[in-house]
Amino acid sequence: MAAPAVITTETAVANHALQRIGRAVISDIDTDTTKAGAAVNLIFSDTRDEVAVMLPWSSLITRTAIATGAAADSAFAYKQTLADTVLRVINLTDISGTEKAGWRREGTTLYYDLASGYIRHIQRETTVVTWQPLFLAAFTARLAAKTAFLLSGDKDLWLGMQQEYVSIMHTAVLIKAVEEHEDNMRIVAQLDSQLARFFAAQGRRIVE
Repeated sequence: MAAPAVITTETAVANHALQRIGRAVISDIDTDTTKAGAAVNLIFSDTRDEVAVMLPWSSLITRTAIATGAAADSAFAYKQTLADTVLRVINLTDISGTEKAGWRREGTTLYYDLASGYIRHIQRETTVVTWQPLFLAAFTARLAAKTAFLLSGDKDLWLGMQQEYVSIMHTAVLIKAVEEHEDNMRIVAQLDSQLARFFAAQGRRIVE
């Protein structure tokens, strides 16, 4: 049996999502004029960013050196304008990597008291080959769910793909907890409670 094709482009990601919901593949996500092509193109970027900010995915984390522009309009000592590719600030650290408290993001402006160090953040990353497998899997499932609803309005198909997305996110949280030596059982219990509420809500919506 031939090995599955490696997903290396945005078009390949879109086609994988379309195939998951029983749709034909498209030629190019930027130029395809079919109904499926237009639908997946409409939501691709927003869905990618949506999934990116849900967790501190290791393949999307980067660091930016802190600037020391005076923040005369705030109680914080300094401020810095963030690039529009900064989707989520995780934390601020000093030069040694120790996490520091005392910061707030307002729009594209970050306020803080740290005089030197780094901003650790989730970066918008459009190069598919750099994505870690779990992020790719989660994004594909979420994209498939949203595309299915756009194309057909099939709630059962949407819910099936959404359940897969949530399951992948559950796995990702477990792995992250192990990697960072956090209180695994506490995190799992919290996530399981959130999942139970989510599925209960979706069930009510489908009945309605």
